[in-house]
Amino acid sequence: MAAEPRVALEDLEWMLGTWRVEGRIDGQPVRGEARVRRGVEGSVIEARERIFRADGGLDYEDLSVYCWDDGARLLRVYHFSAPARMERYTVLPLDGRPGVHWMRGDLAARVVITPAGTGWCAEVWLGTEGAPASALRYSPASPSVAMNQPPS
Repeated sequence: MAAEPRVALEDLEWMLGTWRVEGRIDGQPVRGEARVRRGVEGSVIEARERIFRADGGLDYEDLSVYCWDDGARLLRVYHFSAPARMERYTVLPLDGRPGVHWMRGDLAARVVITPAGTGWCAEVWLGTEGAPASALRYSPASPSVAMNQPPS
């Protein structure tokens, strides 16, 4: 990953857009939507996501803000979720393939994000489990997708 703020964010531009999300969380099917865009005069990437259970109920909503940490000279992501939770991860390139992963020092959780065709995939790995706790596929969606109701 590049060592300069704007260039580091450019390495993630394949995530920008409006996305339809489908996959599994803790073995259960989910669907949702996400919007990923540049913000603050292009100095951050902001990802907003709403994921719904099969019964249409909201499973979770989150906001991830990717930004350059000038002091550490690293790309970071600040992940906000309910209820009033914030986690900070370091964003690093994957070895030998396109994509990134979020890492914390305690290795309690790792998020792996990879481009896939016209979209991308995200997996959340917990501890040393042999399979991801969640696996989501992001496919292009119309920019008019409503973020306040379950996708049809």
